[in-house]
Amino acid sequence: MKRTSKDRPLAVRNLQIRNEEGKNTALVAEIYPPTRQYAGMPWECRYRITGLQPSPIEGMSAGEDGIQSLHHCIQDIANRMDAEVTRGRVSYPDGERFDNLELCRETIASKRPKRNRSSLPTDASLVREIRKVAAAVHEDPVGVRRALRVLRRRASAQGLIADVLLCLESELAAARVLRDDALELRLLRSIAQSQPSAANLAALADALVQHGHARAARAWLARAAAVVESGTRLERLILHKIEREGRKPDSDSPE
Repeated sequence: MKRTSKDRPLAVRNLQIRNEEGKNTALVAEIYPPTRQYAGMPWECRYRITGLQPSPIEGMSAGEDGIQSLHHCIQDIANRMDAEVTRGRVSYPDGERFDNLELCRETIASKRPKRNRSSLPTDASLVREIRKVAAAVHEDPVGVRRALRVLRRRASAQGLIADVLLCLESELAAARVLRDDALELRLLRSIAQSQPSAANLAALADALVQHGHARAARAWLARAAAVVESGTRLERLILHKIEREGRKPDSDSPE
């Protein structure tokens, strides 16, 4: 089967990592081209790290456009490798110590343009319709959820990310009224992927903690820490949660 461009790495970094016996082995990070399923959906950027663990690590980062998903992908790779880089065990193939990964992560996190939802395109009439439907969430959460899904598809077809987010948040309210934990997690994940702000990423992590998914929660908290504004109360809260969750054993439950 012929490989397409999206199956080939967009960028590759060849490194080496020193194991406990002092032997260097290959460490390779690969980033694949950002893609999206169809117009209006978040962009996704896959990555693969070989040599950091016994089995290759494969992940995906989302963003509002291809560049943002690529930025998040680099941040995620930095988070994955951070512990070994800090210990000085990662180097270039020629032996030079690799020490710019943390700088790369912080530079992208601090200098990436912040795009507020207010600057995203929206449709005023659709927003009014979404809010009108959402107002009945306590009377008919099932019907509201169904209607919001239809409205979300309309917003997605028009590429109106802000309206999609409004639908998702209203659907989340319906899920909480219904006490549907699985649906709540799915919606929180969709919100975090559609607009991966520190607050949204941290909210998903909190829900994962509540449902016993400690390992997954730590991964999302790490992403939140990479994009949160420095010196804010939210940053202190996220760092506190990372420290707290780091002391807990991993859950046996899958994400």
